[in-house]
Amino acid sequence: MDKMILEAIGDEVEELLEANGFSHIQVRPRGQHLILFSTEGGERVNRARLSVIDTRTFGLSMADHRGKWEPTPFTDAPQALTRLLIDQFSFALVNL
Repeated sequence: MDKMILEAIGDEVEELLEANGFSHIQVRPRGQHLILFSTEGGERVNRARLSVIDTRTFGLSMADHRGKWEPTPFTDAPQALTRLLIDQFSFALVNL
């Protein structure tokens, strides 16, 4: 996927997070992924990753306590995966 398109999708995801009280979460593209992270004590803390599967579908991975990516079975549009994070996995997004 083109970097500019991925950046635009990342902006939409970040706006959705902000609108739902997660303004401390930032979204940045890296390769074919959108990385959701926060900055805690001057250090970047990975929270979740949306990985491109095709032009409309992304896969969701969650960071474990060491920041290592653990895949989940969830695939959908990035906005739908963000809603899933907000509604079902908000513990992974809370401000530390």
